[in-house]
Amino acid sequence: MKLSFLYVGLLAAASASPLAIIDELKVDCDANIMYKLISFFETNNPDYDARQCSRSSESGFSAGIVNFSTRYGDALAVIEQIESDSNYNGQFDDMKPALERHAESSSSSTSGISEFCEQWVAVADSKVDFLGHQINVLNKKYYEPAYEYISDMNLEYALTKTVLFDTAIAHGAGSGSSSLGGLIKKTNSKFTKDTSGPSGSTIKVGDYEVDEITWLEKYLDAREELGSSYDKIRIKSYRNLIRDKNYDFDWPARVFDWNDERKDLPCSSVGLSI
Repeated sequence: MKLSFLYVGLLAAASASPLAIIDELKVDCDANIMYKLISFFETNNPDYDARQCSRSSESGFSAGIVNFSTRYGDALAVIEQIESDSNYNGQFDDMKPALERHAESSSSSTSGISEFCEQWVAVADSKVDFLGHQINVLNKKYYEPAYEYISDMNLEYALTKTVLFDTAIAHGAGSGSSSLGGLIKKTNSKFTKDTSGPSGSTIKVGDYEVDEITWLEKYLDAREELGSSYDKIRIKSYRNLIRDKNYDFDWPARVFDWNDERKDLPCSSVGLSI
């Protein structure tokens, strides 16, 4: 995967138009499948469903392409993003104070935001570039922190980058033991010598030269040890991609859905019209 594409083309989201981001995803298959996988693991739908919204006992309301939640503040970040869109008609203005309270206290309460899904769908059905704005937030909150690790480690393969991006979404991008930084630190501690492997890409881990996919396999072991139920299908899918040697998404990604049924995710523009 081209680091320059992802960083310049997608992480420059604050200055890029949402439609420009969608156009990038249509032509770059590495990024196209990466974002399909991220959406698929979060919503069981690879097609960037910006419109979907549901009540969640754990997260308050969950909505959009990666189930942005009212509890953890990323749904609020999407709303703040669309406020600058000239086509936005203030659908969330009345519930904004309640959304801010719930995000600040990490509350799953829906008090004061009972019509959240109705307004979310109303925005999706308007002329707001809703999908593009959601991808902007996804990049700013999750890919950009993950990219710092990706860049520092000089990772080459789309698969490894996707796993780190996905970890930032599922577990946070911080340095705690169960977050992205902590898992990388734990994985790195497993290597005490130069380690060869099958991938043809070598990364620097401390003082050692380590095969990138060998490192990724150890990273997935560390993530699996967290025991998170929502990680099981993801880890099974990532290991299947390793077995397929589909490190750079050169062909459709063979993964597993929430029902443990195999799905093939091709590079396509399905779901990319807004």
